[in-house]
Amino acid sequence: MNAVDGSRRTSKATWVAAMLSDLVDWIRRRPVEMPPTVAAIRHSADTRMTLWLIAGSDLVTAAAIDLMLPPRFRPLHLGLEAVLLTLVLGITAMMSRAPHLLGDGELRVRTGPFGEVCVPLASIRTVRAAHGRVDGFGLRADPENDEAVACSTAAGTTLSVEVRPPVPVRLRKGRVVEAGVVRFSADEPSVAARLIREAVADARG
Repeated sequence: MNAVDGSRRTSKATWVAAMLSDLVDWIRRRPVEMPPTVAAIRHSADTRMTLWLIAGSDLVTAAAIDLMLPPRFRPLHLGLEAVLLTLVLGITAMMSRAPHLLGDGELRVRTGPFGEVCVPLASIRTVRAAHGRVDGFGLRADPENDEAVACSTAAGTTLSVEVRPPVPVRLRKGRVVEAGVVRFSADEPSVAARLIREAVADARG
């Protein structure tokens, strides 16, 4: 089986263009389009809330700093703050508009800006809601388990899927892991686990 490339190796310009596109669609409240045979599983609510808090506190701090700056430096400061706010809101939009996708024979675990991994439904043996932690974010190896990868927007995970045979996954730095376990997060882990089990049962007929 060919390795599933979860590295999302895109140029900086492509990444920024995708972020701005998602940000515009998010601001306009444009629905995420997907096939009728695919179910969306929401994730990253906690991470997005944290980013909102960061953006809000930064605006308050920026306003206070702006009052202390000489007038000639204020346009530069305003520009820097605009870039930072766009980045934070853009990442939030990318997460919001990239739910996990379940259907058409696969579970596609996504993070938005930080990579993704696809797992064939026919290869999934068990699914369980389980709180765990793998340091870092995005698609990454689990240092505690040579056969496990995590794909989430933060260190915490809430779901674990056992895969047999293992799925070869190419990480961001090019390393390939034979993933027998995929850990990720969902806003409602128990509901997500039930939906995945039902999809697996349907895929097996």
